[in-house]
Amino acid sequence: MPAHHIALDSWRGLAAVLVALHHFVSTGTLTGNALVQNSWIFVDFFFLLSGFIIAANYKSNINSGGDLKNFMLLRLGRLWPLHIVMLALWFLFELAIAFLAKGATTGGRAAFTEPYDLTSLAANIFLVQSLGLNEETRNWVAWSISTEVWTYLVFGVL
Repeated sequence: MPAHHIALDSWRGLAAVLVALHHFVSTGTLTGNALVQNSWIFVDFFFLLSGFIIAANYKSNINSGGDLKNFMLLRLGRLWPLHIVMLALWFLFELAIAFLAKGATTGGRAAFTEPYDLTSLAANIFLVQSLGLNEETRNWVAWSISTEVWTYLVFGVL
């Protein structure tokens, strides 16, 4: 692997760790410092670096519709399975609210109501939530996965 790929992957890893720390709820010294508190910006940095890496790896490999199909299948195969597992967990949570929490406190909402209705489930399954079809969806952080998939398609077509 060329040295520039190792350097870019290292920076991507650092950005991913900082974003994960940003989402970690804690009042400790590590997560309470200004760098971690503002690490949301590293999402953009991560995607930018990923774009450079993908462009370098695939710039001469997508020459036909079949190549684009294989490229998209590889990208989806990396992202979609874990995404679907998380959606299944959210669905089970909604079922638990529907069947187990009758009369219990559920945050003031019934199961499968907005923004956690079946429309948002469909938007998440097909990864179209970043296209503005739903304002808020079941797994709200998955907008980044949706954006990534559609960006891959634009990259492959161009």
